[in-house]
Parts: sequence; C-alpha cells; structure tokens
Amino acid sequence: MNQAVDECIEGGYLTDVLKEQKAAAMLEALTSYNKKAYERDLREEGHEIGLKEGLEKGRKEMQQYYDDKLYAKEKIISQKDQEIAKLKAELEKLSNR
Repeated sequence: MNQAVDECIEGGYLTDVLKEQKAAAMLEALTSYNKKAYERDLREEGHEIGLKEGLEKGRKEMQQYYDDKLYAKEKIISQKDQEIAKLKAELEKLSNR
C-alpha cells in the first residue's frame, strides 16, 4: 500500500493531496477495503441464514400440508366407516324380519 502511494506521488498523480495526507489516504484505502470485505461477509452470512430459515419454513409448511391431507383422509374414512356401520345395522334389521 505504501509503495502504491509513493508511486502515485512519483508519477505525479494526486501529488499534493498524497504528500499532505499520505497516512489518511492509506487509512482510507485500507478502511474501504475492509468495509467492502465486511459487507461481503455480512451479505454471505445473511444469505446463509435466510436460506436456512427458508428451508425450515418450507419443511414446516410441507409437514402441515401433509398433516392436513392425512387428517382429511382419516375424517373421510371415519365417515365411511360410520355409514357402513349404519348400513350393516339396517341390513341386520331387514334380515331379522
């Protein structure tokens, strides 16, 4: 970093600013780099957390969906069993006449 700033000064790029504020310019460059790395890491972490939460939510929704379907099937079976029991009882009455 120091070499890059020195080369800019020698090459005549931003000479006045860099000579007067070499340390501040280097600090700014390092801070900007670290900020970018920090923000990238933060985004990656957020992505991972969001993906994990999304998968968990999807799993729960699918479980609820299948639980609801199973409940509906069990309810239908129960209703049909009751209908069959009633029909058997009626048949029994008719056969006893």
